[in-house]
Amino acid sequence: MSMDSLSSVISTIQSNFHYIIKKRCTHLKDEQKNFELPNLILHFESLIKAIKENSNITKVTFGEKEEKNISTSKTTPSLTNYFGIPGFYGGFTIEFQKQIDKEQTKLINIEELCQCNFCLSLKNHQFIEPSIINLDEFKKWSLITSSWCRIISGSGETHKINSNGYVLIDQGFV
Repeated sequence: MSMDSLSSVISTIQSNFHYIIKKRCTHLKDEQKNFELPNLILHFESLIKAIKENSNITKVTFGEKEEKNISTSKTTPSLTNYFGIPGFYGGFTIEFQKQIDKEQTKLINIEELCQCNFCLSLKNHQFIEPSIINLDEFKKWSLITSSWCRIISGSGETHKINSNGYVLIDQGFV
């Protein structure tokens, strides 16, 4: 898939996030047909704003928890970092992290992109004037999501998601 615009990169990341949710929460197909998958458009807009304001930033978080190192991280308290999933007895947290090491992680690429209304609308969304942000720099950012089911011990998983796919980076917690 050709990644030639900021909107297509963001749409692919959100689609990969939706894929992880559907993979972890298989009951959503049958029991929760009307459940809408999370829309991260405001989170991406917050990330873009943070990148424009501080080129040294390496982490963007959401919710009430303030990060300790404010010179390289930014918290947006007005946006949630947690998405509960009905019937899962748990949910997903999110944050963005910039890859600063040279080593590339082997990612699993999904075959089909999510076709929900949010992902489809993101493909054509105009976030900013394209010349304001460097697309290659933006591609260094990943969505980090942790998920768990509170009634199953050791069910926690953390995934790193970007426009190239996703990878499981931690498991067995909670």
